[in-house]
Amino acid sequence: MADSASGQRVRQSSKARSGCSKAKCKTPAHGLARYCPKHAGSARSFITTEVRDALRSVEFDMWRYSKEELVYLFEAMFEDTGLVYAFSLEEDVLLAFLNAVKANYNDNPFHNLYHSFCVTQMVFTVLMACNELPEFLDEWERLALMVSAVCHDLDHDGVNNSFHINSKSELAVIYNDQSCLENHHCSQAFRILHRPPSNLLSGYSEDEYKKFRKLVIGCVLSTDMGRHFDILGRFDKLIAPLRAAGASLTDVSAAQSVDTDAPTFDFGDAGHRALLAQIVLMCCDISNEVRPFSVSRIWADRLVEEFGNQVDREKAMGLPFLPFMDRDQVVLEKSQIGFIAFLLRPLWVSASVLLPPLGAYVDAIDENYQQWSVVVQRNASNEMLRLLSNLHPEFEEQTVDAGTVLCRKDEDSDELFFVHEGDVCVVDEQFDRVLNTFTTGCFFGEIAVLKGIPRTANVVAKTEARIHVASKDMVLALLDDHPDFRKTLEQVATIREGVIHRNAAKGLQSIGLGLIDHDQLVHMGGG
Repeated sequence: MADSASGQRVRQSSKARSGCSKAKCKTPAHGLARYCPKHAGSARSFITTEVRDALRSVEFDMWRYSKEELVYLFEAMFEDTGLVYAFSLEEDVLLAFLNAVKANYNDNPFHNLYHSFCVTQMVFTVLMACNELPEFLDEWERLALMVSAVCHDLDHDGVNNSFHINSKSELAVIYNDQSCLENHHCSQAFRILHRPPSNLLSGYSEDEYKKFRKLVIGCVLSTDMGRHFDILGRFDKLIAPLRAAGASLTDVSAAQSVDTDAPTFDFGDAGHRALLAQIVLMCCDISNEVRPFSVSRIWADRLVEEFGNQVDREKAMGLPFLPFMDRDQVVLEKSQIGFIAFLLRPLWVSASVLLPPLGAYVDAIDENYQQWSVVVQRNASNEMLRLLSNLHPEFEEQTVDAGTVLCRKDEDSDELFFVHEGDVCVVDEQFDRVLNTFTTGCFFGEIAVLKGIPRTANVVAKTEARIHVASKDMVLALLDDHPDFRKTLEQVATIREGVIHRNAAKGLQSIGLGLIDHDQLVHMGGG
């Protein structure tokens, strides 16, 4: 990189974070980049205002677009983050960079160009969501974060670091078993950036290049899952005083009340901001469960396929393999529940302490967590119902009307309910707010049955429902013979308690329950 006075080229104003590189297309200080004349060309004609708006949503449907179209969508995100304007990125250079990236992603089931786009688009939504925060990342950190997202899995070969280390691959030898893939992705990224046609930083100073390179390397290496808990642990230590105070750094008065003797995140510290950039990329790298369940399920299936392909190779080569990656052993829905509970959600919750807009992303994660729980319940319910019906001929289906109270909080009970068809709701003590919903294939009442305690919630039929009711003795006898069912019920009970607690704290309003006349609520069994 040539030394120059190029630092002047970076527009430092945080208010000018958006716009097209063409002067006539610059947006006002308060706005984001919008449709401009250059997008009318045939290659970009599909990027309408509606598509550009949709790009800012986690519900964006990337599967509608070809790889060639993804290149222009990447470009649109660099424009709308204000980076094209801030760094005077030339159109032909940016496109050369993005096309080189496209050419260097392999067609793996999971780690492919669409995954790169998925991660980058999630970073983009985070940048847009946090754009109005009083303190966040500076322009260089935003550029490094976006470039890192685009390049973070370049030339991924469909196997993980363990495979490379155990097989003594060339990458393992080159990088001494240390973040083999992530180091390779970084190397590939800077090979592209060093080529004159795709050098985004041409004309910037050596010091600026070194700053940018250090940020990118830090971000990409942070996506090594082997470093996940170390990086998150360092971040959690910095936000611990804020978390303990129930504050975020955007709450000035609360921040001032934090114990200043404890190390606390400081937006004035470049090292702290670099760590935040890493946390954001880590969040977005594993963010499929932030998206609608129908989308997250596709990515989960693709990951199972890629993992399975690796295990097939490991078995053939006599290498050790992980059972959760073996397609013959993995139970996808239980794997996803564990992944969300122990990796994904804690990471996003920590990030949301500093970046409050990410609270909505955590809510989306919780919704998918519950959806995977429903899949677990349906699979278990079908088999439990079959076994109970065989063992107990008297075990028959019942039909209940909408408004029927199936459980009342604090009542003694020894029954487990299975919803064969219809919807039932967990409601608050006043029967005014819905705290959870059980749909076809779900079961409920497991907490009281397992723990031998009174009912923990009110449950009302939202619609006419067909249900089966099993006695505690029937259920416990079945669990003694089938311990896997006990584990499933215990897991669902834990999920339920968390969902009900969070929804009660949010004060969620009733969804349709208000149509039920409280005077018409009928307790199952009469009264």
